[in-house]
Amino acid sequence: MESCRRLTILWLFRDPCESQKNNPLPFSAPSRPDSRIMIENHLTKPGTGTLEIYTDGASRGNPGPAAYAFIFVRDGSVTVEESSFIGTATNNTAEYSAIIAAVRRARESAEPSVVVCSDSELVIRQITGRYRIRQPHLAELRAGLARLEQQFSSISYRNVTRENPLIRRCDELCNATLSEHERPGRRPERW
Repeated sequence: MESCRRLTILWLFRDPCESQKNNPLPFSAPSRPDSRIMIENHLTKPGTGTLEIYTDGASRGNPGPAAYAFIFVRDGSVTVEESSFIGTATNNTAEYSAIIAAVRRARESAEPSVVVCSDSELVIRQITGRYRIRQPHLAELRAGLARLEQQFSSISYRNVTRENPLIRRCDELCNATLSEHERPGRRPERW
């Protein structure tokens, strides 16, 4: 009997209390709790077995030296923090790389259900099918992610703000990794 896989597509909007000047959405976002409250309460109910993954990718120069980071949260506790240098890449490639590496790590840990959170609106919308992927190298990354998705009973993607404390921590990890690879005497790598 074939196993059933569920792909849930969720979108978290910006806080409606934010100034309209900073809101790129052409409409009012539905009312929702502030993102800081959502992190304190977490996106999933404790004990549900769902792993929350927060990701970020960074590139200095775009393209330039690039890195990614991800954090695993289970029942309100950080269980994994990881970052890696990927060489010269664009920011979008770094964002995809973060998600792919995190999902791969979750698969290796035999996680049945995951929620992936990223601050990259473009990448989340491409992954969920709201935007077309026009760049061939990004389409290849998306295809690789689709193969990984098949190994989960449930996987969903959420866009969260940069102000999210776990996204900020991922950003710190990316910057630390990039700074480590900018030391004099290191040859740049190409990804």
